[in-house]
Amino acid sequence: MVVQAIAIAFQAHDAVMIETLGAGGGFDAFHQTLQQHYVIQYIRVQADLEVCLARVERCSEADHIPVSLEQVRQYNAIAAQVSYPWHLVITNTPPLSEAEIVAAIKSVL
Repeated sequence: MVVQAIAIAFQAHDAVMIETLGAGGGFDAFHQTLQQHYVIQYIRVQADLEVCLARVERCSEADHIPVSLEQVRQYNAIAAQVSYPWHLVITNTPPLSEAEIVAAIKSVL
């Protein structure tokens, strides 16, 4: 379902960005499927736990999968262990503005 949504997004856009921990049993297969059709660039966004917690508290359920604060702690720990050939690492502590994040991402497109 996500792969189909990405394909639809590429019909209207030259670049598509998704957010993932990059971990879990299904990620490798998901990545391989995408890699058959698209150029993939890994972007790591690092932030202190407090920044992540504040972000989740501010997000509406329409924009983000609902998670508890304990789940945020767990996901943050998992994400800290993931290693890929990063094309870009963004340090988001203190939180950057949306414009700063977009400019950083555009620098690797």
